[in-house]
Amino acid sequence: MSKRGSSATKTQAVFDRLHSDITSGRLTSGERLSPEGLKAGLGVSVSVIREALTQLVAQGLVQIEHNRGFHVKQLSIRDLVDLMYVRKINECAALRLAVERHDLAWESTVLAAHHVMAGLSMYSPDDPAHRNDEWARAHTIYHQKLFEGCGNDTLIDICRNLSEAAELYRGWTTQDAPDSETEVAANHKQLLDAVLARDADKTVALHTSHLQRTIDILLSRTEKIGDIDTTISK
Repeated sequence: MSKRGSSATKTQAVFDRLHSDITSGRLTSGERLSPEGLKAGLGVSVSVIREALTQLVAQGLVQIEHNRGFHVKQLSIRDLVDLMYVRKINECAALRLAVERHDLAWESTVLAAHHVMAGLSMYSPDDPAHRNDEWARAHTIYHQKLFEGCGNDTLIDICRNLSEAAELYRGWTTQDAPDSETEVAANHKQLLDAVLARDADKTVALHTSHLQRTIDILLSRTEKIGDIDTTISK
């Protein structure tokens, strides 16, 4: 393998590790990410770590500030509400189109994706306070398969990008909350049942409730936030 190829592989490995640690909540909101400080634990050069952190900045999971360096993105209820509102508009439009277009091939892919997700534990067996990375990937695929039924490539891409932007908040809502696993599983099954019943109105209502739940959980973990409307259902 060339030196460039080896460096790219190391950067990807560091990116994957930090991405997992951030989205699972092992690295917390606002936590400083010093390349020098991370070097020993990751076993790679500072330049490789810096490149991986730069990629995480591009994904919106890490921020960089003058005189402060890299740090995990700060939790912002205002940003979350704005993001969830935009997700509601686009994702509910995609779901409504998908249910109205409903075909057996799409239904089969959705059923298969749900089956995979339902067979995994939401929390890591080795670290039960944090989300299982394998479940998180299956969860993303399940929702993406739902959106793909709309048949509109532009809308599908928008939904994918919005879902990626929400990954950080999604991880924080599941952190240290093992009691939520049964509720989350039930919500996903209800959504699947509404899709299979070809009930577009119920599908959209359930998905909106799913998005609102993320906001409500984070609100319960933060102090008073002032005069911010946190409802996306209107």
